[in-house]
Parts: sequence; C-alpha cells; structure tokens
Amino acid sequence: SMSIKSPAEMAENAVALKEQGYKLLTVKIGIAPDDDLKRVKAVKKAVGDEVAVEVDGNEGYTLDIAVKYIRQMEDMISGCEQPLPRWDVLGMAELARVLDTPLIADQAITSARDVALFAKLKAADVICLKLGPFGGITLTQKALTVAQAHGLPCSIGAGHPLGIATSAMHQFVAANP
Repeated sequence: SMSIKSPAEMAENAVALKEQGYKLLTVKIGIAPDDDLKRVKAVKKAVGDEVAVEVDGNEGYTLDIAVKYIRQMEDMISGCEQPLPRWDVLGMAELARVLDTPLIADQAITSARDVALFAKLKAADVICLKLGPFGGITLTQKALTVAQAHGLPCSIGAGHPLGIATSAMHQFVAANP
C-alpha cells in the first residue's frame, strides 16, 4: 500500500518498490479525486506494465464521484477497493455494474452474512477477508465458504499486523485455495 503523497513522490516510491520486486502496488485514494487521478497516472507511468496498480478508496467517494474518476483510471488499474462507504451496498452494486475494473469489497465485509448480501446484490467482484474484523479463523473460514459458493474470489488483508496475527493470516492462506 502506498500512502498519499505528491504524484512525484509516489512515482519515486513506486520505482523503488518495483526495484525491490513488488508486482502489485495499492495506491490510496479517496480524499481529492483530481489529485487521486494525478497520483495514479504518475505511479502507473513510473512502473509501466511490469507492476499492477490497484486503488483503495477507503470509503472516500460518493457514487457519482467514483463513477467519474474510477472510469478515468480503468486503463491503469487492476482493481478498485472499497471506494464507497461501507453502508452503501446498493451504491457498490451500481458501481460494479458500470465499471470494467474488478470492484473489491473490504470494510463493508465483516461476516459470512455480508458476503452473502454482496453476492446476492452483485455488489463486488472480489471479497477481501480479514481475520480480525471477522472474529478469527473459524468465522473467516465461513465467509470464505460463502464466497466460494457464490463464485466470488477472495483476497486477504490485515492492516499490517505483526507477530501472532501475521502467523494466523499466513496459516489461513496456506490452508485455503
């Protein structure tokens, strides 16, 4: 994940991460749409096609702003994570319908029930699972099972934990497809 900085600083950081071997960079967006677009353009130009770029809106956009700006980013990004507030499930469903880029549900998903709702409404193309917000491995496993039953791919997130939380996340990933 790349913190929000000036486009030039982010491009410089992106090159350094590319040189370290990173194959996917997540650009934080959601505060100032015009500036977000400049940052994404700078990062993508800096890394080219060798590194995938996705954006994480952190619930910062409204539906109209998300449609306008994410559409302009679509040829540069591989995915868009939670651009709308967690409570705007219908907005996410509409956004998923109008975007070509996969829409990733993150903060809105904290249970198997949430996964089922997003699947039913087609409000995301990918579900981000997090052990902490779900309440541990067993409840996250239930959410994964629901996602798999609906054909929804999953990613895993964590908020960058350390120690036992990292170990638990690695164990969960190793034990599941």
